[in-house]
Amino acid sequence: KLDNETVEQYADRVFIQWKIGRKGQDNGILLLIVKDDKRMRIEVGYGLEGTITDLVASKIIREQLAPQFRQNNYYQGIDNALSVLKQKIDNPALKCEDNEQGLNLNLLFSEDFTSMLSKYALVSFLICFVLAKLLYRKDKSKQCLRTGLFNALSVTGFTLWHVQYILEIAFLMFVIMFVVFCLSTMVSGFLTPGAGGRGGNSRGGSGGFGGSSGGGGFSGGGGGRSGGGGASGSW
Repeated sequence: KLDNETVEQYADRVFIQWKIGRKGQDNGILLLIVKDDKRMRIEVGYGLEGTITDLVASKIIREQLAPQFRQNNYYQGIDNALSVLKQKIDNPALKCEDNEQGLNLNLLFSEDFTSMLSKYALVSFLICFVLAKLLYRKDKSKQCLRTGLFNALSVTGFTLWHVQYILEIAFLMFVIMFVVFCLSTMVSGFLTPGAGGRGGNSRGGSGGFGGSSGGGGFSGGGGGRSGGGGASGSW
């Protein structure tokens, strides 16, 4: 049982304490299942974040773990998840093949990714706002426009880096970029007296997937560094 910790906090603590992964490579993965709370987490070490991305981990939770756990088939769910993880690690090219076959847009609009994207957009906006202030001190109108442009490019790049699937969702990326540009420009104008801007509101989602938790993992001893990569879920 998690008690007063979130599944993310518990997974991070276990990952560090167990030193999961090889020293210097940080290539460990922790599959945490908390059965009593019906929560789970796939925690990924730094060395595997490029192969087991947040979206890949989320997909494993939604498609391999959660459906089996809802039917109390815990062993089957775990076995399926570990098989997919091993396949992805042994053959990173499968990631590219998945992209060629087509991206499941439901994954892009998942609550976990939406929550992560909204948090990134907020932090990115603050950085871009300060940067524009420094670069265009005398022109307040340019400050607002550049804030919007910089943040739009930043958020779009962040999305593409995670999705890694450009052509088929080019229009969607344009929409995201346009919306972020408009919102960032409006908020920047509101925060910049004399720029003639009006305030705007942005609303971010909060995350959660279906999945389960219990405490399994790969232990290597010597690793233990994770940047929070992975995904969480419930069932």
